[in-house]
Amino acid sequence: MHKLFAVLALPGFALQAAAQAPPSRAPTAEQDHQQMMDQLGIKKLRPGRVNDVQAPRNPVNYDEARANPYPVWPDPLATAAR
Repeated sequence: MHKLFAVLALPGFALQAAAQAPPSRAPTAEQDHQQMMDQLGIKKLRPGRVNDVQAPRNPVNYDEARANPYPVWPDPLATAAR
């Protein structure tokens, strides 16, 4: 009987202790982000890419049509013959 009481009472004590704990002083994600930008000296972030080809502002700086999806990689198991 005493073991059953202990098992049932333990979660209740844990919940009560958590409810009485002081609030966390950790910064929010937005505050942390701003603090990191201040430390790095970043004044503003570059906006994301614009997929519109006719967009005059902030075009993408690469051409996907020229990208090689299958580059020729060297064989890692072969050694150069001397």
